[in-house]
Amino acid sequence: MDTIIKMFEHLDWANLRILESLKTTGEQNSAAKRLLSHTLLAEEVWFNRIKGLDHNPHGIWTELSLTECSNLMEKNKQGFSNLLMGLSEIKAEDLIVYKNSTGKEFSTSVKDILIHVALHGQYHRGQINRYLREEGFEPVHVDKPIGHYFTVSMEKCPVGPPILILRKSQIPLTPFRFNHFLGNNVVSS
Repeated sequence: MDTIIKMFEHLDWANLRILESLKTTGEQNSAAKRLLSHTLLAEEVWFNRIKGLDHNPHGIWTELSLTECSNLMEKNKQGFSNLLMGLSEIKAEDLIVYKNSTGKEFSTSVKDILIHVALHGQYHRGQINRYLREEGFEPVHVDKPIGHYFTVSMEKCPVGPPILILRKSQIPLTPFRFNHFLGNNVVSS
C-alpha cells in the first residue's frame, strides 16, 4: 500500500501544479481545462464506485470552471486520503462490482482501481502539457520522483577529510546528479 499512497501523493501534487498553471493561462486553453475536468471527474466516479455511492458516468466529460476544478480536487484529495489511511492490504484486494457508462458490469479490486486512477491522471496530465506547449505556454513539470529530495555538499571536518552531507531539499537527487557531484570517483555496485 505504501507505493499506492505515494502515487496518490504524487497525483495530488501534480494536479495542483496543473491547476495553478491553467490559472495563469486563463480560459485560453479549453482543451487543457476539459482534460483536467475529466481527470478530476473520473477520480470522483472511481471513488464513488469504491464507496458504493451513486455516480454519473455521463457527465465525465463535462468542462468545469477552474474554481470547480479546485473544489473537486480538494474533495477528491480528502476522500482518497481518508480511504487510503484506513485501507489494509487485505481490504485492498476486495472486489468492487460496478457498471461502466454503457451499462456493462465489471468487477475490479480496490487496489487495481487505485492504480488505474493514479495512472489515468498522469496520462491526461501529459496530454494537458502537450496542449499547453501547442498554445505557446510552458509545460508543467509533473514528473516528480517518488521519495525524498536532497542536496549534496562536501563540508570540511575539524579532523580528517571532508565529509559528504545530504540535506532534504525541493530538488530531486537523481543518480546522475549524485554521480556528477562526486565526479569520476564513483564506484558502482
